[in-house]
Amino acid sequence: MPPARRPRVFASSSYRSGARLHHLASRFWRLMALHGPFALLVLAPWTVMAQRFDVVAFDAPPGWTRQALGDGLMFESRPAGTFCQIFLRKSRRPTASLPQELDRAWAELRERQPLVAAAPDPAHLDLPSGFTIARRVGHVQTGSGALMVMLNLLQKDDRLVPVVVNIGDAKGLDRCGTAIGDFLAGLRLDTTLASPVVPSSDPQLAVKFGNSIVGTWRFGGTFVHVPGNAPTQTRRVIEIRFARDGTYRITNNGSLPGGGNFSRAETGTYQVDRQRIQMRPAQSADTGPYSLDWFFGDDPESPGNSGLLLRSSSEWLGTFGGRDPARWRVFKPAE
Repeated sequence: MPPARRPRVFASSSYRSGARLHHLASRFWRLMALHGPFALLVLAPWTVMAQRFDVVAFDAPPGWTRQALGDGLMFESRPAGTFCQIFLRKSRRPTASLPQELDRAWAELRERQPLVAAAPDPAHLDLPSGFTIARRVGHVQTGSGALMVMLNLLQKDDRLVPVVVNIGDAKGLDRCGTAIGDFLAGLRLDTTLASPVVPSSDPQLAVKFGNSIVGTWRFGGTFVHVPGNAPTQTRRVIEIRFARDGTYRITNNGSLPGGGNFSRAETGTYQVDRQRIQMRPAQSADTGPYSLDWFFGDDPESPGNSGLLLRSSSEWLGTFGGRDPARWRVFKPAE
């Protein structure tokens, strides 16, 4: 009698049980552990025209689309009948151990979607480039099956980079797994690529404002745009209220020539990490998590114009008063 045929691990188009999810994740992590270090040695900086984002040098997955999203980049592939996404987020400084940071990042993901984690987490992976990857996998049940979510935290020195991978189903893992593994294995962290240094706060202004961003701050003005030969003016007023309980509310009100008035609002939670504010919008918001650099002082482009200066990693603040996201905006106490 011929031996029984071994069942394929990915025979089904969905994986509803935790055990099945664990098998899918285990296969992926085994592949990463085997070829990750070798890929890092092959993809040396002097042999590859790497792209750069924040503190990360990377090689984009061939054939995948790329889009700026919130405080990071999204790469997406849509093979027939499924999809795969990679979200590369802006780095931050860790404030706890790597396992604790993994728990924190996973909790943030769960705030936005009903994630169920597979257990146990795979072991941390130390690679020759000098960074360590901590990983967790889970799934979100959908009408057509289960969406696989893989959280990867890459740490080197005092930088932590989150990379979130979404895969539509087991077929997506079959078709995208190699490209995702190559992308993660090819990431190189270089802290010399970090964002420009944030200026130190002016001591007198810091004392004036109680050494705290808590309160309501307003930014506003009239901005002139010149499309062709027809200058137009747009009036915008943005208020940010940072509450003591760690919640915030942003309102954006304005008027457009011939287009009437507009108003937008955003709520969520925030956490101050030295001179960076980590912003986590509520689940109903259109944007994902992003960050604000901050200090008390004068506008570098307009000495004497002082207040709380904010610079955003997101289009939400980046377009206020211009389309240069690296420009500082001066917020003053709301009257």
